[in-house]
Amino acid sequence: MKTQLREEPVHFLKHLIAENLPLSNIVRSDFVMVNDAVAGYYDLTIRPESGMKFVAIEHRDESLGGILSQAGILAGLSDGRESNPVKRGAWLARKIIAEPPDDPPPNVPELMNDDGSQLTLRERLERHRNQEGCVKCHSNIDPWGVPFESYDAAGRLKRQPTDTRSTLPDGTKIADVNALKSYLAADRMDQVAFSFAKHLSCYAIGRSLRYHEIERLKEDVLRLKTDGYRTQDLLRFVIHSDLFLKK
Repeated sequence: MKTQLREEPVHFLKHLIAENLPLSNIVRSDFVMVNDAVAGYYDLTIRPESGMKFVAIEHRDESLGGILSQAGILAGLSDGRESNPVKRGAWLARKIIAEPPDDPPPNVPELMNDDGSQLTLRERLERHRNQEGCVKCHSNIDPWGVPFESYDAAGRLKRQPTDTRSTLPDGTKIADVNALKSYLAADRMDQVAFSFAKHLSCYAIGRSLRYHEIERLKEDVLRLKTDGYRTQDLLRFVIHSDLFLKK
């Protein structure tokens, strides 16, 4: 099952590119790419008839869709025993919106497990943030990670109710991960598209981008907004750029 869940994001992205779908499907889609094993893991009532071949099916489940709620990704951003909002929040900030948090200062302790005082997740995060040197980083990490607390360490939806309310760094209040998906798709798609193009460019040229390259990319990628930031258009944008052709 672990192997199958790891393959899901790959097949999902391949489908987006093959069908030239809008990039908004990265954060919110009405379909999932599953085979029989992965569909069973998600407890889908509609099963594909493709055996172990991954196919796109409509999920009809608001907890699914996009890559933010894929079990292979969420499980990889946990410690295997419990979910980790800090890891999940930092991943979203770095990979999805390209607003990476600062590196933690040296000797900052990890988020402590419950010491018997039965602290809630929010209380444990607050205790961690109150330590010297932690507030600045965590104010740009935790708000992105808390909404994912509706998913357990294995990336499955928790059975018990969980407080997933969060106030994002720009002051937007959201109730859960579904509201987070809607916020990203409606209000932050320019930044999501820039992040996609940035990471694709780094992969294409084999190095990190310099400051002036980042600023130029952020400006140029907006030309694809009118057509909805379609995935093939983003690929062509990168491989036809001077950044790639003259590397």
